[in-house]
Amino acid sequence: MSEEKPPEPQPQPPLPDIFELPQASIDHWNSITSAQPLLVPFGKHQLDNLMVSLRQNTMAQMALGEALRLLSNNETEAAQAEFRRHQELIRYSYSNLNWFIQHVMTSAVPQEPHNG
Repeated sequence: MSEEKPPEPQPQPPLPDIFELPQASIDHWNSITSAQPLLVPFGKHQLDNLMVSLRQNTMAQMALGEALRLLSNNETEAAQAEFRRHQELIRYSYSNLNWFIQHVMTSAVPQEPHNG
């Protein structure tokens, strides 16, 4: 009687790249004092990035919970697929949030403080 080997896992495509904040954006932001009022123009695109990021983050947390549920039920393959979904969503969320933050950092225009 020969033992059956479980199938070899299929290689996964690489996870999505993460968009990191450019140093120039960070430098511009750091040049503004904490007390300065700011004018930050927003278009729909920037707000879409923020809203999509929030939704992706929530979906990622739900996928992680589902992965844990599946794993606790010994459904390893399904749990791994759901965990992979979590990893992808959290990376997309992080990148979309960074796009939003970059917009704020680079487009913030310091204003004169209001007297009164």
